[in-house]
Amino acid sequence: MASEYVSQGVLFLRSQNVRPGRLDLANCRWIPAEFHERLRKSQLNPGDIVIVRTGIPGAAALIPDGLGPVNCSDLIIVRPGAEIDARFLCYSINATAASFVVAHTVGAVQQHFNIGSARNLVITLPAKQEQHAIADALSALDDKIAVNERIADTSCALALSLFSEERWSSRTSLSSLCRLSKVQLMPSTLNVPSVAHHSLPAFDSGQVPDVCSPEKILSTKFLVDEPSVLLSKLNPDIPRVWRVEPKVGVPAFASTEFLVLAPNPTITTAELWAVARQGEFLSRLAARVTGTSKSHQRVRPDEVLGSNVVDIRAIDIVTRQQVASLVERAEQAREEGNTLAQLRGALLPKLISGELRIKDAERLVSDAV
Repeated sequence: MASEYVSQGVLFLRSQNVRPGRLDLANCRWIPAEFHERLRKSQLNPGDIVIVRTGIPGAAALIPDGLGPVNCSDLIIVRPGAEIDARFLCYSINATAASFVVAHTVGAVQQHFNIGSARNLVITLPAKQEQHAIADALSALDDKIAVNERIADTSCALALSLFSEERWSSRTSLSSLCRLSKVQLMPSTLNVPSVAHHSLPAFDSGQVPDVCSPEKILSTKFLVDEPSVLLSKLNPDIPRVWRVEPKVGVPAFASTEFLVLAPNPTITTAELWAVARQGEFLSRLAARVTGTSKSHQRVRPDEVLGSNVVDIRAIDIVTRQQVASLVERAEQAREEGNTLAQLRGALLPKLISGELRIKDAERLVSDAV
């Protein structure tokens, strides 16, 4: 589809634009109106639900009013019937699909959620009036989650602007600001109850590591035993740059698709993140990738470390402190949003089963927001 992309036109959604319960339009594409007309089968309407097939398999989002004409690629389209509240169905898919995918892809390297999976997904369906009530109770959490997302996005954008390449002329190689950590370990060899697994799907689904039993990770990973920045070497045109501060008692691991960058003593992880996440830097990396297909293009570690970035050491201390504060604020907002999303996921099955009454859920939501 890339040959059809234009700077203005009909909104064109892909898997990376769909997050559990929401659309992420930060990296969307557009297609010409005439091409949209030819793709009638994948045209979207308000009230439709789109489900990710590959990436965050099973993640579902509702198409809202006001987007105008919309089309999509590589997404499952669900059109709720008259007896179903679309918001309730979207919540139910997100609450059910993740475990369904895991149960049906044991040992698979790449997880998928296809049309057959969607047809076989079992959803508990209360009366429509109760569906409305449940959706209304949970939507307050969605509103607060959206606020946190805007805070995080705005804070990150401001931090990046303060370290932008247009603002500062001093340049240095990335290797002069950090070192590449290559320590690999099989998580299952550790005698600990849980580890934090930083994978590409975990980044894409909200930048929250998967805290799980080490036995569930079946391959060697990079050990992240100090504050670091993870930079994806796979498809660097997709901005996957992750600031990681390991927690005491929970060993942190990273997918081998990441480069683990440990900042030098005079550099903070917030500052290293702000230079490694610059769009111009990532664009230069994307121009150097190797691979036979768009989905498997990687940049070599030496290309990353040898690339020029803004020299943090030449920036005044006040600006550096502002960047650190903004990055911290973004992570606080993101963590709060993830906590609210977990509450939303925990409330849904209890509301459906009748274990929790709507009024009790509304009180819990009011306390949380």
